[in-house]
This record gives sequence, structure tokens and C-alpha cells, in this order.
Amino acid sequence: MGVSHTFIIGVPTSTLTPTGPEKRSRRAPEASAEAQRNGHPERKRGEPESPHAEAATALSLRKWTDDTRGATRRANERSEDGDGRDKRGRRGLGTDGRLLASKSINCPRQDWNPATSFILPAPEENDTYMECTDGYQWDLQTEHCKDVNECETIPEACKGEMKCFNHYGGYLCLPRSASVIPAPDPPNQPESNLPDDVTEPYNSCPLGYEAQGGRCVDIDECEHDQHNCQPSQQCFNTQGGFVCQCPEGYRKIGTECIDIDECRYRYCQHRCVNVPGSFACQCEPGFQLAGNNRSCIDVNECEMGAPCQQRCTNTYGTFLCRCEQGYELGSNGFSCKDIDECGFSNFLCQFQCVNEPGKFSCVCPEGYQLQRTRLCQDVNECETGTHECTEGQTCVNTNGGHRCVDNDRCQAPYVQVSNNRCVCPVTKPACRELPLSVVHRYMSMTSDRTVHSDIFQIQTTSIYPGAHNAFRIRSGDHNGDFYIRQINNISAMLVLAQSVTGPKEYVLDLEMVSINPIMSYQTSSVLRLSIYVGPYTF
Repeated sequence: MGVSHTFIIGVPTSTLTPTGPEKRSRRAPEASAEAQRNGHPERKRGEPESPHAEAATALSLRKWTDDTRGATRRANERSEDGDGRDKRGRRGLGTDGRLLASKSINCPRQDWNPATSFILPAPEENDTYMECTDGYQWDLQTEHCKDVNECETIPEACKGEMKCFNHYGGYLCLPRSASVIPAPDPPNQPESNLPDDVTEPYNSCPLGYEAQGGRCVDIDECEHDQHNCQPSQQCFNTQGGFVCQCPEGYRKIGTECIDIDECRYRYCQHRCVNVPGSFACQCEPGFQLAGNNRSCIDVNECEMGAPCQQRCTNTYGTFLCRCEQGYELGSNGFSCKDIDECGFSNFLCQFQCVNEPGKFSCVCPEGYQLQRTRLCQDVNECETGTHECTEGQTCVNTNGGHRCVDNDRCQAPYVQVSNNRCVCPVTKPACRELPLSVVHRYMSMTSDRTVHSDIFQIQTTSIYPGAHNAFRIRSGDHNGDFYIRQINNISAMLVLAQSVTGPKEYVLDLEMVSINPIMSYQTSSVLRLSIYVGPYTF
């Protein structure tokens, strides 16, 4: 809305350009009497006065449109001295921005003092014709120039995001965010004294003023309910009159103030809610209004206490809950539950899988230790010194444990000649039918070993020319779990004949028979092999 300064002769005023009912001027009482003499009914207070009774008006705005300045300049160029007519016979531009009446009138020249002068009655004339400058139009009913509200009469006077502000004689297109700041009121001036030849009862004050103590005092029409503003409009008192304005957020259509639907102009980034006289912007879930109350910015729910049980990741407009390794997101999208890795497979651990919160671990049976993370390795108690064998015993490591065997295992008629070796002397008659020597050996194997796999290799230590060697299982294989596969004349291999599950212990006598046909000599020796089958496959 534009801002203007209006000066009525002798009474300076500062008003806001009205947006309500038509802008009004004031008329002296003498003008009313003259109107009655000319056959025109006297206008009621609040109606515009006759151009002959209206004083010169100077309009001032913070910013004029080019059309208004151009119209004023062209009108001033047409004016000339004398009776006010230009070369084409039309009236020249008066000081109030309007064209003077078509008939000239004779007025004595007097010095004009804005502080003491009043609107004087115009001389009587038979006929009046008024031609208005750009931005005004002649009102036949009220017989005065009335400002044209271009914001209402011109469709889409301002394009795009510009808002139309009407002012006297023109209009402005300003951004919708612009605010119109009223010009400061002029300095207080003493109220005008009544003329010397006029008494107070005569009341020669201009319309909108009343005589009080020899001075003309403005009447507050808004306070005394002497205005004609509509219920939807607001009344603002001015010097010598009043203006009717629509509240902010409303626009004048006819005589009513209608709410402006600001949501049509898409001020809001997300959602717009129109309310009487204003609007409100709302954001979608996950966003909040920015400082300008129009844009929407993402809400970091993770910093505002998102209900994630473990990890929170902010995303545009929302957030995601995530879980640590070993957990999975629950059906509600917020909680985390442990993953039972052990239930996925039976082969995660070599022996046993133990599920723990967020992870799993592998454990091994007694006598084994965890190798890396999943494998079990036998603990060699004989090497680590964690056995209970005495000095007269030998520690034999097995899968998952150990054995303590006596160092002297020779039975008569055998005699011990070295550790683990017993010999039967040929001088003893009992030795003639017995193997010449017995050697003790120990080994361990896992359960469920592959069938026909090689277990132990036998090899002679003495080779005689012309001798023929044969290998066999002399004793201990009651179930036929093993057999001998001879490799050559001096060696053979013990082979697993069928699957064996521990824990189990075998003592096999593997005999090598040596025959020399040339010398008619036959002898044998035994390798006593103790096999310890562990309880596990590792």
C-alpha cells in the first residue's frame, strides 16, 4: 500500500493511502450552502467535496511510478497563466494534481499562510466540468476527481511474485515481502485560529474539524463511530477525515474485505495452510521449518533421541536404525536381536559352537586347544610337561590325552637291551620258538579315519643276502580292523581295513619272518604297536 502526504489548505495532514472505501476530501460549510443554491443537494460528511471547494493538494510518495510522474509532467506543460486554459482551450493543471474547472473565476490574490488559512467558499457558477489527470477519473455523482484503484481495475496489474500497492494517481509493484512504512508525521503545528470576523457558533472550520476555544480541532470519526467503514474493514483517523482499510492478509473486493489465499502463490516449500488473514507453512514428517518459516530443513532424528537400540543413521527426511555385527534388526525397525550363528551351520566350529550376544565362539574338548578361531589341536602334555608320569615311566601323547608306560616292559625270557627293545637270548631253550626281538612302538589316530588309509610302515633294519622277508599281523587284530600290505622285501604298510571309532586301544604284534633257503635259516622279530584311537575326528 502506498503512503502519501495530503495537505488541505491551512491544515497539513499525513495519511495512509486508503485501501477501503473511496478516498475522501473535505469541504467548507460555505461550499455546502453554495451547492444548495445551485440546486445540488448538500453532501453528507465523509463524501468528497466539490472541486471548487477543494483546496490544492500536493501528493508525496516514497516511490512514484513512471506513469504518475509522466502524467503530472504532461499536465503541467499544458497549464499556462491567466485563466488557466492551455492553447487547445482545455484547463491547465492545478496545484492539486487535477485540471481546473472549465469556467474561470475571479479571485482576489491574497497571501496564503498554511497555518491560518482555511478552505473558502467558491464563487457561484452555473455549470461545472472537471477533467482529471492520469490516475484519476471524474465521478458524475459526487462531481470530483476520484483516484483509480488500479490494483482492482487492472487484471494482474503486477506479475509473478510482485504485489500491487495503490496510491494517489498510480500504483506500485513491490515484492510481497516488502513492507510499506508510513512517512513520519509532519511537526506539530498550532491549531488554526478562527477568523477574526467569525464567531464560534458559526463554525467556519473545514469539514472534519470542529471549533473549540477559537481553534479548529480534528474530529476522530473512528472513535465517535461517525465513519462508514464496513464491519470487515478497519477505521483509521486522519487529520480532517478517516480512511477505511482492510486488515493485513485481506484484499478489498467491492465494499468487503476478502481473505487472500496466500497458498496459491506457493510460498511454502512443503505444505501451506491458509488461515484468515494469513497462512502457515508446514513440513512433512522428518523436516522442520527453517528460520524464514517457509523452507523446510531435514531433522537429524539421531541427535534428537531416535528410538534406535544400537546405531542410528540420519537420512534426508527420515532415519535408519542399524545393528552391530552379530545382530539383526527387529521387525519394529528399531530394536536389535542377536543372530544365532551356530544355528546357521554345523561346520562353523570343529568341535562345538557357542552362541553369545552379538557373536559366537568355538570351544574344544579337554586335551585340545583352539587353533586360530575354529580348529582344535591336541595338547601334547608330554612336551608341555603337564603329565603325571614318573621317572620309571615314559609319557606317550595321544589325541586328547596321554599315557604313562613303564620303561621296562620286557617279559621273561626276554631281556631289555635298550629303551623299548627286548631280546630273547638264543642260548635259552625257551627262545627257540619265540621271535628273536620285540620292539615297542606307540601311535594315536583319530576316530572315523578314512578306510584303507595307511596307518604305519614297517621296515627291517638288517638285510642278509639271499634272505626273503614276509610281514604279517601276529596278534591283536581280533575284528580284522587292519591288514598288512607288503611294499617290498624289506618294508610293509599297516592299512586300516574298516572305520574305527574311539576311544579305543589296540596292541598289534606285527611280525617280520625272514627265511634264507640257502642257509636253511629262519628267524622272526616283532614290532609291538600300541594304537590309541581318539574319541574325535580331529
